[in-house]
Amino acid sequence: MFPPLPPAYADQVIDDRGRDLGTVLSYLVGRPVRIVELAKALGVARSSYYAARDEERLITADNLLRLADVFG
Repeated sequence: MFPPLPPAYADQVIDDRGRDLGTVLSYLVGRPVRIVELAKALGVARSSYYAARDEERLITADNLLRLADVFG
């Protein structure tokens, strides 16, 4: 789905592609982040969050900016 990282950068970049947004965000903020928190921060219902997660549509620039505003 995503192109491979260029060899020069492959050992320098943490590749979070394919990881769950909640898992990565929990790591970054240093505490478990519940699905209900993520859905609320993104302004969507839990069912919409799950659908977007399953379709790998969560990691967008807009969503990351929203989450940064909420979680710092």
